[in-house]
Amino acid sequence: MKKLLFFVLFISIYTFTVGQNTKLILTNGLGKKVLKRGKILGVTFKGEPYTYDNWRNLCKCNNDILPRLWRIDSIGDTDIFLSRYIYKLSFYKDTVLRKNIKSMRDKSYYLDTIIHPASGKRRFDKLVCSVAQLDILGEDYQQVKYDEIESFTFATASEGSCDKNLGHGFHYLNIPAGRGAAIILLAYLTIYATVVTTEIVVKDIKTQVHTYSLSDWRLWVK
Repeated sequence: MKKLLFFVLFISIYTFTVGQNTKLILTNGLGKKVLKRGKILGVTFKGEPYTYDNWRNLCKCNNDILPRLWRIDSIGDTDIFLSRYIYKLSFYKDTVLRKNIKSMRDKSYYLDTIIHPASGKRRFDKLVCSVAQLDILGEDYQQVKYDEIESFTFATASEGSCDKNLGHGFHYLNIPAGRGAAIILLAYLTIYATVVTTEIVVKDIKTQVHTYSLSDWRLWVK
């Protein structure tokens, strides 16, 4: 009974101290940057080297940066709770006639090759698709005090802004319910880092990634 009461008390305290804070705000007199739960970002801790030089756009990344990205899981008064997914993304080929493309609507794929028929009728084109298979293997968590952090690296745009930049025949990944935009973005980044060679033209300046040193920016929670 005592263990049960302790567990209930712990959950209540955790919910009150962590769950009530919804924003992490950075200010430096010239502007304000707001971070919320679910945001994808890079975190550089004091005493460690900066490793996000090659992450310059929210919607593009490389395989060296991907394992270092975190998701804000919760925001506390003195600590930030970070998580990241351990996942595997693989592809397999599937061929379908253009006239039957609707049969692919529940799959996540991009168009690889078009084979035109001798008749010249487009509806009988064979579409060779690379179908994405995303497997969530686990999650990694870390609780960090704000005074242990040297800087945050992120773009002010939301992860959802990358949707409009996908193009090139790529269709949305079917992510397990509850995973949210964070794992979708990581999967997109993985795809572009490994198999998609077409350059993405990003017009929205907000997707550019910047680093905010906590020695220059004041941090507070709300």
